Amino acid sequence: ERSTFREDQREQKMIAKQEQESKMMRERELQLERLSTLALSCPYQKTITDLQPDIHKSTNARQNDFFRRQSDLADFQRGRQTSFTDEKLFSDTKFRLANSLHEAGINKTIAARDVIRNVIPRTEERTTGIKPY
Repeated sequence: ERSTFREDQREQKMIAKQEQESKMMRERELQLERLSTLALSCPYQKTITDLQPDIHKSTNARQNDFFRRQSDLADFQRGRQTSFTDEKLFSDTKFRLANSLHEAGINKTIAARDVIRNVIPRTEERTTGIKPY
């Protein structure tokens, strides 16, 4: 008796589920039918459906994008110099000293540090009261 009751319950659940699925399918078909009639009433629907995709074509929105960057390259890579020129850099004796020590490969030695101390003296006032080096 219990097993037949459970079987009947299972069958009723399956029937309800099938009815709900068929109802959802009918609703979906009706929705698609309404959408197709709406699309047919649209004056440019045929133009839209006949369009061929072109992934290389730029859109009007992209062409009129005023806020886009011209390039992802940095300014110096595009040839726009926004920093000091070579002449300005190499006219500074401190930079030339540091550059020559670096090119010689001795920029991290104690002798190089002593040379820099003698050439570029730092006072305590310049370093906010902290003893230099």
